[in-house]
Amino acid sequence: MKYETLANLSNNTGKHASWLVRIKSPQLQPVAFTSKGERVKGNRFQCVLTSANEKEYMFGVVPFDFRNRSAAQDDMRQFAEDSVW
Repeated sequence: MKYETLANLSNNTGKHASWLVRIKSPQLQPVAFTSKGERVKGNRFQCVLTSANEKEYMFGVVPFDFRNRSAAQDDMRQFAEDSVW
């Protein structure tokens, strides 16, 4: 089966069309790194975004954010499997 990725969706490209996407395989990925001598542990959120044609897809990622350390968990609750946006 041939898969085609959707164009990179950014703040600029997202303004040029309406996008309907379905969330697939949402998951939290643990991250750990050292910052300013402190060991930081957290999560990032990732999922697959598909169009009406599931052969067209792209990956969505919300990285760890120092200002909002619960962002990944919040997104995991909001962007549920098979929800459409």
